[in-house]
Amino acid sequence: MRIGLTPFNSSLIGYVEATRSDPAIKNRLCPPNRQPNTPADWIRGTLIAWQADALWARERDIAQWMDAARTNISRGLREQLSHPDLAANLARYRAGLEPAIANLRRLREEGRAQT
Repeated sequence: MRIGLTPFNSSLIGYVEATRSDPAIKNRLCPPNRQPNTPADWIRGTLIAWQADALWARERDIAQWMDAARTNISRGLREQLSHPDLAANLARYRAGLEPAIANLRRLREEGRAQT
């Protein structure tokens, strides 16, 4: 799901397994994302991770779990949203996210065209 974060991935998979019964929902929330070996793998993996993050944010219980999970590198961010520096940096991140995703998709397609 997230590249290079095996403990987090394992923890979240365990949570989803414990709280969901439908295999299709489990698979949607826990997309496979193999570790990268090439630059193209990083593009693919980043896209999968960002898409998964968006899914998790829309699931209230998962978002709450992530806020408390020790294995989540962004744990506790919601508690700090009133901090001006964090708010400004998150706004900058959000503003750049869609253009970044579009650029990664473009790079992925260019890579496919070259092979």
